[in-house]
Amino acid sequence: MLLPSWFIGCAQGPYQYGNFTNRPGAPEKVVVQRGGQHKVIDKISDTLSWPRRRLFPKLPDKREIKPETLEQVAEYLNKNDLSEVHVSVRDYQPREQWRRLRDSQVTSPLSRYTFGSLGVIGYTLFPGKLFNANWYSPYTDTLYINSEAPTLIVHEAALAKDIRLRKLPGAHAVASQLPVLRTWCDINAAREVVGYAQAEENWKLEEEAYRQIYPKVGSEAVVGAGLFVPVWWGIPLVRIAGGAAGNATGRAMLARREAERQDAQTELVEREVKGTDVQQASFAEPAETPGRRYVTPSLHQEPSDTVSSAE
Repeated sequence: MLLPSWFIGCAQGPYQYGNFTNRPGAPEKVVVQRGGQHKVIDKISDTLSWPRRRLFPKLPDKREIKPETLEQVAEYLNKNDLSEVHVSVRDYQPREQWRRLRDSQVTSPLSRYTFGSLGVIGYTLFPGKLFNANWYSPYTDTLYINSEAPTLIVHEAALAKDIRLRKLPGAHAVASQLPVLRTWCDINAAREVVGYAQAEENWKLEEEAYRQIYPKVGSEAVVGAGLFVPVWWGIPLVRIAGGAAGNATGRAMLARREAERQDAQTELVEREVKGTDVQQASFAEPAETPGRRYVTPSLHQEPSDTVSSAE
């Protein structure tokens, strides 16, 4: 159970930004499309979210996506040469998804028109806007954002980069739907987010990755094990245990990184202090040598008679 979380904490080399060539027709910047109102879906969504809004009125509504969240994910996609990824924000357009499925070039036609078609059918019957779900589809090359969760959204966006690094993206997309391989993809995406945050010196994103992504990956990594528990509450119980293991790993990584940052800050302060001391010493007056007297000459000093000691 701790194995996937342990893999997340492994050391990794210098971060490498995406650089993908042969992308005809790719836009210069990411296109973000906000969906309009849909009376039926919006009404059902209000009904489903009513208990939470009633019991916790002070909590923010997760259905309200902040502009800063979209700016952050768009910046990640642009810096990693993923500008062709379409960002769909609380939108519901099944016909548009079929068009994007046809036009996408990320995966092979075989995977698109089989598993991709099933994905679009699921999108049509179970709208993400209704369930506040965030995910990335390699078949339509679309990042679906329906809930305010900045760090987890970047984690989903990282899957778009991961699949482009594969020799067989279509086969990888299909295989990644299996429990074990899906966990491996999530682990790679988690490493990607942490590496990107460190490269950009974005401590807030890195800190939230340890707090949010690690428990999520730990929880999803053990879903398959729950199938072998012969009780109806087996999967929820195993997911809670996996989330706890991921949370513990994330907190351990966070504590280590905070200590590293503190040590680096202390070392920087010590260097600055030493540099100041050396600079002050270089401008200090020379010390007097015993038995020798230093006299500062005067420009208007009158000549005086010298008396010999022999006299």
